Amino acid sequence: MRKVKYYKRLFLILFVICLVQASYIFISMPVSPEPTRVVSSTALNDGASIFEVLYDSGGATVPFVYRYFVVGPRDDRGDDLARLKDLHPFLVTKTSGAVGQVVNNRVKLQVVGAIYDFNNVGSYVVDKKLKLVRFDLNSVSP
Repeated sequence: MRKVKYYKRLFLILFVICLVQASYIFISMPVSPEPTRVVSSTALNDGASIFEVLYDSGGATVPFVYRYFVVGPRDDRGDDLARLKDLHPFLVTKTSGAVGQVVNNRVKLQVVGAIYDFNNVGSYVVDKKLKLVRFDLNSVSP
């Protein structure tokens, strides 16, 4: 009987240690990587822009990742990287300079190489009205 009690206590202690360690790992992980710098900005209608942002925290396998964001007109905040914290990129790729021609909130994209994520519609808000941006993607394998 004493052995069963001993093993139950030992199991409970080890379980609590594992639970604390797993919680620490989960809490200490960054939610999203930190952007390095804004590479380029392409103007859209109504003062909105498309930002190409470099993320160089990909590690050894993917050293550079470019994320493309649709950003509404400037407000009082001056820092472009701070504006991107709450936005979701419409394109995540290894290719720089993917934004091509812009005609009436329709953007032509050219990507050579890997695409990690893509949404063909982006949006921003101007004067409490939702504006949509459509993307035409042309992708080529290297």
